[in-house]
Amino acid sequence: MNTWQILGISWAGDVPSLLTRVDQNRTSELVPLLGRKLSYRVRQRRVCLGHITYGESGPAYVDCHNDPGPAPRCERCAAVENVLAASMHQAHKLGRAYVDRRHTAHLDNPHRLYLAAFPDGSLKVGTSVGSSGGVRLIEQGAWLARYVAVASDGYVVRELEDSVTTELSVVQAVSTRRKLHGLAHRVDDAVLQSALTTTTEQVHRLIASSADGIDPVDVAWNNPCVDDDRWNGAAAYPLRLDRGNHVFSVAAVCGRVGLIERASSTDRLLVDLGQMRGLEVEFGDVEPDAVEVQASLF
Repeated sequence: MNTWQILGISWAGDVPSLLTRVDQNRTSELVPLLGRKLSYRVRQRRVCLGHITYGESGPAYVDCHNDPGPAPRCERCAAVENVLAASMHQAHKLGRAYVDRRHTAHLDNPHRLYLAAFPDGSLKVGTSVGSSGGVRLIEQGAWLARYVAVASDGYVVRELEDSVTTELSVVQAVSTRRKLHGLAHRVDDAVLQSALTTTTEQVHRLIASSADGIDPVDVAWNNPCVDDDRWNGAAAYPLRLDRGNHVFSVAAVCGRVGLIERASSTDRLLVDLGQMRGLEVEFGDVEPDAVEVQASLF
């Protein structure tokens, strides 16, 4: 059996992959998930998730082999991630002079504001750098979305993001639990589109009344999973992926929620692949733990 260390879920190149270290390799690699059979036993040891650093070429992942203890990251990686989070998400409150210089090049680029709708009916507001592509939305598992504004930089767009939350009560985060629940109990797409249209109009009124350096836009985005009928009727996988033995194949992925199939059943099930982060597992022939699917676990 091969020993793998699971470091995260990646959507690099719009392809869902596990970020892993296989056996004793010192650097991580991406293992595409679609169509892949995962047969593994969870070991007791946990591994540090590493951290992201910014250089002239943009963000890059840094491997770490330190013991994280009970936390997802070791103290050093956690400190780096905390600085990154403060610089990126609180830049407009810190002020340009106090933002880590390694992050200013990213923040100085044009940004977009989006509204994302999730299958349970949740709506969130967020930001993405650049003016093309939907990688951020794909990563978050948004079902439907609208780009509603283009800002001159990351400072201005975050001020607008906070205004949308304060004035319109649109949250800035939706839990994976809610996303998975929504995929098992979906709200009609027409309801989501109506909510997006109404909130887009409200955001545009906010921009007209107060924002400088921001232009309103209205660009629709749909997750490719919307047109994949395999998601219809899927139920929640009743076991956690971070303990025990599991055998399944990954049919599709929405954000970090996987649609899986098992050789012993015709059921299609939903799993939180993020539960695998930080695990050390043995891949090979294992006897899977018993699975008893319920109509609803929520």
